[in-house]
Amino acid sequence: MLDKTSLFYIVEQEVMPSRHGGYITEIKMISMQNGEYYHTYVDENNRNYKHWYEYTNHPQAGYIISNLKLKKDNLISADSRPHLEKYLENQQELERFVVDYLDRNVYGLQETLFQY
Repeated sequence: MLDKTSLFYIVEQEVMPSRHGGYITEIKMISMQNGEYYHTYVDENNRNYKHWYEYTNHPQAGYIISNLKLKKDNLISADSRPHLEKYLENQQELERFVVDYLDRNVYGLQETLFQY
């Protein structure tokens, strides 16, 4: 069961045209609790964008975040206020951190996470 303490790491972002003009960013992430994929859509014209700004403007960085609200299925509410738990400089550091975390907390799950 996911809650606000659940950790996610961002794996990909895609910028696309919005139906309402401008652009939206789809942020794809993986839960470190269950290995499932989740996503959210943030619009630079919405007030909630300020909560996601850091993550959308530095997509190459490794972010471990929490404090996300599940809207439905695997959709995270863009109204969530993500909390930065850990910042990692590059993909190698991120992968090492995730594998170490899983070894300590969710033994046996790491194989499914990197099949993306």
